[in-house]
Amino acid sequence: MDERKTGSVLGDVRVFVYITAAVAALAGLLFGYDTGVISGAILFIKDQFALSPAAEEGVVSAVLLGAVLGAALSGALADYYGRRRILIAMAVLFSIGAIGSSAATGVGMLILCRILIGVAIGVSSYVAPLY
Repeated sequence: MDERKTGSVLGDVRVFVYITAAVAALAGLLFGYDTGVISGAILFIKDQFALSPAAEEGVVSAVLLGAVLGAALSGALADYYGRRRILIAMAVLFSIGAIGSSAATGVGMLILCRILIGVAIGVSSYVAPLY
């Protein structure tokens, strides 16, 4: 009877480990997808805003800058506010950034919104596996 309990506990631990690994992998997939998705859209963005090569670089790298800032702040934010609240806040921030990016009227607004998206990505990629 004790062997069943031990086996059951080990089975529960394995399931937990698999679920945790899947969530961490999904967060990594989110990071990679969100940073790479600009490659298909930059052709249209470049024409719409008549971007110079330097401005194009700014638009593309804005998400990475935001992700660095978000990752740097994520530990303190998660400790102070809690992981669940931070994930909800980052979902809202990501939505604001996405809507703002789609409604951008100038390059500055587009870069700012993409930085917000990057912050949400950076924080989420740290906090999601912890949650």
